[in-house]
Amino acid sequence: VFDLTNPAQPQQIGMMPTSVGGFEFTIQETVERNQYLADGKLFIPDQARGLTIVDVDQPSSPERIGQYVSPVPDVMFDIYVVDEIAYIVSRYVGLRIVDVSNPENMRELAFDHERKNLYLQQPSAIDVQNGHAYIADQNYSFHVYDVSDPNSPIQVGAVYDFAAPDGADDIVIYGDYAYVSAWGAKDAFYPGWGLWAIDISNPKDPQAVNFIDLENGEWSLSSQNDVLYALDGWTVKEDDAPLSLRVLDLSNPSNPTEILSMPIPDYQYLSPSDVIAQDDWLYIILGNQGLKLFDISEP
Repeated sequence: VFDLTNPAQPQQIGMMPTSVGGFEFTIQETVERNQYLADGKLFIPDQARGLTIVDVDQPSSPERIGQYVSPVPDVMFDIYVVDEIAYIVSRYVGLRIVDVSNPENMRELAFDHERKNLYLQQPSAIDVQNGHAYIADQNYSFHVYDVSDPNSPIQVGAVYDFAAPDGADDIVIYGDYAYVSAWGAKDAFYPGWGLWAIDISNPKDPQAVNFIDLENGEWSLSSQNDVLYALDGWTVKEDDAPLSLRVLDLSNPSNPTEILSMPIPDYQYLSPSDVIAQDDWLYIILGNQGLKLFDISEP
């Protein structure tokens, strides 16, 4: 836990081990999981032990107050919490919805891990807006669930390619558009690594409207004030470009335009990484380089 009162000098003020022994002390299989903060609670999808809830009302003394292990926890990648309902995406076990109103007795309300048109679900990121869950998937690109009834999620829309494999890593919702860091095989409608712009004004009929070819791949995404921030996740040999932070103008939401590329020296690919824009600051986790802050008052 870091005190950001002075953003130029973050100070660690607290710590809590999330597990002892087992998976965390073995070879790391994936990049680090995401987390979600709501109502003084931190929700942590654990790579092997399901969902952990931490009381962070006293930031210097975080305290574990609940843990839920689904029947097949596998690797939980991302989480979003709305009205004490947690929406979790997990590799191979799809979307899981959990009532977290009582951290000591969490209840799974529903799940969906079916194959979709012969594609095995491998979701990697989720955002929930206005009764719909938007999911990026490494094996099925993009799909939308109606979660107005958390007990009965229904997939209502999707974007993927029948002809060739494609997939996605991260997603951010901004207005009527979903921006997805994605890739496609050479015969896909969007070949190579890039950013998909998907019109979600009608969640039941999402439409891929643009593909922005960015250097490298597997970007972590965050957006604010008509600006999209994309942090490279790994290098693509054909691009021969350094790992960088990329800034895109969203003033024309269907056609994001890259306005800045900032190389990050000594940043190692496949390091656990993430990016969050908030107010005048951009917070970046860079694995081997820890926490970095950027002033984005002038993107």
